[in-house]
Amino acid sequence: MAITIRDVMKIVEPIKRRVRLIADRAIVTLVNDALQRQNLQLKVLADEGADDVERFQNYGHSSVPPAGSEAIVLGVGGARAGMVAIAVEDKTVRPKDLEAGDNCLYHLEGHRIILRKDGLLEVEAKTVIINASEKLTIMSPDTEIQGPLHVTGEITSDTDVKTGTTSLKGHKHNESGGGQTSPPV
Repeated sequence: MAITIRDVMKIVEPIKRRVRLIADRAIVTLVNDALQRQNLQLKVLADEGADDVERFQNYGHSSVPPAGSEAIVLGVGGARAGMVAIAVEDKTVRPKDLEAGDNCLYHLEGHRIILRKDGLLEVEAKTVIINASEKLTIMSPDTEIQGPLHVTGEITSDTDVKTGTTSLKGHKHNESGGGQTSPPV
C-alpha cells in the first residue's frame, strides 16, 4: 500500500495546528489580582476570548497591567486550555528615553525609578514616602537637600551643626554691656 501526500497531511495537520497554537499575541481585557497567581482575561486571535489565563511574573516584582495591554501567551502542550501569559506590556506608556543598560520601573501616570549608568539611581514622583518600621539609614559622604526641610521630631547630631557660617557649638552672642557670652555647653 502506497502512502500518499494526503495521508501524510492527515497525520501532520494536527501537529501543525498544535505548533501554531503554542505562542500567540493577545490583548488584556480584565485582570484578577486577588489569586495566588494573577489571572487575565484576554482577547486572542480574531476576538477569541480566553478566561483564567495565569500570568507568570518575575520573582520580586509584581504589577497589574491596565486593560488594553498586550500579552504574549503560550499554549502549554499546544492547547488553548492550558494557556499562560509570560509577558505583558502597555506600549503606550513604556518609557522611550532610556539609554542602553538603563533599567526602569514605571507607572502609567509617569512616575518611575531608573537605574542609570555610573551608579545613578533616579526617582521621579509627585510624592515619595519611605516607611521603615525600625530605622532609616542614609550613608553618603555628601548629602544635599534642595528646597525647604520640615522635621516633625527631634534633631540630634554627633558633631557640630552649622547654619551658614554660624556654629551651634561654638557661637557666641554679643552682650549689651560689651563682651561676649561663652559658647553653648
